Amino acid sequence: MKKHLSKKRVVLAAVVVVALAISSGVAYAYFTSGGSSNTGSAGVGTSSALTVAQSGTVSGLVPGGAAQNVVVNVTNPATFKQSLSAVAINIASIAPTDCQATWFTTTPPPIASPVVLNGGASQNFTGTIAMIEPATPTNQDVCKNAVITLSLVAS
Repeated sequence: MKKHLSKKRVVLAAVVVVALAISSGVAYAYFTSGGSSNTGSAGVGTSSALTVAQSGTVSGLVPGGAAQNVVVNVTNPATFKQSLSAVAINIASIAPTDCQATWFTTTPPPIASPVVLNGGASQNFTGTIAMIEPATPTNQDVCKNAVITLSLVAS
């Protein structure tokens, strides 16, 4: 049996091939597009001041006596985390003024690495204050019942 290709069959096959090619081209057709080079913006907030306060009172300071603890409470009033790396305890003033600030020494709380406080959280840090004896004998009676105002700073 011989198969003959007739003109009709060749034309029909060509029409089918073209129709398939056109229909497959439509199935994969798409548009490409681009956008303009506009800009946008975003804002970054800033830190909020930590609240620093002394917790409790200090008493019993005497010349050459033991150092007394100063407990410093630091609160993060923000709604986000903030960190601090130091708490300072300094003498702001003394009344009566004849009682000298140089007769006292303060030691800040030890903070090994930054402390992260969650929003609304607080933490206590303990430093010390002591009344020293001067190198030369000195009457420190002017400091009896003195009121020492401390400056407490978290940074």
